[in-house]
Amino acid sequence: MREEITRIAADYSNLSQRIDLWLLGENSTVAELLVRHYKEGSYVPPTLSLTQIQAQSLMDHLWQCGLRPTEGTGSAGSLAATERHLADMRTIVSKYLKTEL
Repeated sequence: MREEITRIAADYSNLSQRIDLWLLGENSTVAELLVRHYKEGSYVPPTLSLTQIQAQSLMDHLWQCGLRPTEGTGSAGSLAATERHLADMRTIVSKYLKTEL
């Protein structure tokens, strides 16, 4: 019987200094992943396929574990862009008024 993964949970382990993941079904969990070898050029199915709701839940859990996007997109990237813009505006105003801000 094949059961659907309905939830993904993540937690940071202080002991191992790693992020632990659980793939959970209604009354079960994925206990192990199998490694399969494929011939070069053959179709390789995804290891895991998530719905958008499941992916959002995983992202939320990882955020709670302290992970943030590397490239700074989203609200963090927008804030960084705004800060750069404000610094540019300060430079322009400073030159125009011939004063230090």
